[in-house]
Formats: sequence, C-alpha cells, structure tokens
Amino acid sequence: MTSLGNKIANSIWEGNLSSKCALKKPTPNSSQEEKEVFIIAKYCSKEFLQPLPSGLHRTLLLAEGIERLTQMSNNFPLFG
Repeated sequence: MTSLGNKIANSIWEGNLSSKCALKKPTPNSSQEEKEVFIIAKYCSKEFLQPLPSGLHRTLLLAEGIERLTQMSNNFPLFG
C-alpha cells in the first residue's frame, strides 16, 4: 500500500520530469549533493509539477484525483 502511495505522490511531484530535463532523478548510488539538489528542485522549487489545465476548477481536479485514488485502491484491498 505504501508503494501505491509513493507512486501516486511521485506522479504528481514528478509529473513534468522527462528525459529532456537537465536534472535527473538520483539513484541510490548518487552523491548526497545530487540528492539534495533534486529534492530542493522537486519540493521547494516545484520544478517538475505539471501545470493545472486551464479552465478547470481546482475542486473538480481534486474530486477527479480522489476518484482515481479510490479506483486504484480498489485494486489493492487491505484485507483480501
């Protein structure tokens, strides 16, 4: 379940991270400095967030996101 949560969170925070970006996602073998630079870019500068679609109300986007989460979590029941 934690893995599902991480995938969803990363799909948001890294939604605009592509192979074209100069900054690459660090690996476990990356230096501490590389990891810190990436984390600051990801969470503080929000460099990889996809822009919100124009014309859509944030409440609607939130509702759609909750619906997707619900559908995904139904594929991974806690008690099966």
